[in-house]
Amino acid sequence: MIVLNVVIPAFLALLGGILATKALPDDKRRERSRWIALFVVLVLIAIILAFIQQVKVTREKQEAEAKAASNEKALFGENKFTQGQLDSINKVLSSLVSGTTHDSTFTKDVIKALASTSKIASASAEHAFSNSQLRDSAIDLARRLRALQTSFDDASEKIMMERPGKLTTRDEWAKFNAARDEKETLLRGKFEEDFVPLRAEAINMRSQLLNRLPAQEENADVNRMLKYGALAGPHPLYELATYYEKLARLLAQ
Repeated sequence: MIVLNVVIPAFLALLGGILATKALPDDKRRERSRWIALFVVLVLIAIILAFIQQVKVTREKQEAEAKAASNEKALFGENKFTQGQLDSINKVLSSLVSGTTHDSTFTKDVIKALASTSKIASASAEHAFSNSQLRDSAIDLARRLRALQTSFDDASEKIMMERPGKLTTRDEWAKFNAARDEKETLLRGKFEEDFVPLRAEAINMRSQLLNRLPAQEENADVNRMLKYGALAGPHPLYELATYYEKLARLLAQ
């Protein structure tokens, strides 16, 4: 572009100047040389200034394009994140009103989770969650699920390992077994109660993760735990934690 717009016209102007100096009388050769030198200097200055200007314009254009691309990428990420939050709210509300659960405690925790989700969504215009942040949150949720399962397993084993004193009659054994069953029932109830807030958080987390990932295979056990709060099997929360760790690893950096 510089060659076409500056160098060629300047070269032609230089030739014109040189030809013009040829018209000077022979006794003014020194003056003729000074004019030619002046023309050459002016042409070189014009080319250098044009080159500097072109470099500056090119750099500014590249910076503007890079900034526009960055803004577009950030806007896309914010829109994607906000859409994920709205999807989460929709899915959690659908689960809440589907009639599959009437647990008032769970309902309260769901509302708390939705309030947190709405707060994050409203702030996403400035600070959208990155994949890295969402992955860290999912791994932290998995850690807390494992901790709850471990705590329950340890307490349950302690109850089962209790040994009675000297029991001689059938009634004494019946009372001992009934007391142990009651302890196990109370522990189970506490376990399910502690899972309620984690369940609400897990429902929201799954929606966020699946919103950013390709279609994933359904997990029936996870669906039952999240939809009904059913903690069936020997170590259900270990399975749920593993599920979230798997999804977190699939997130792109």
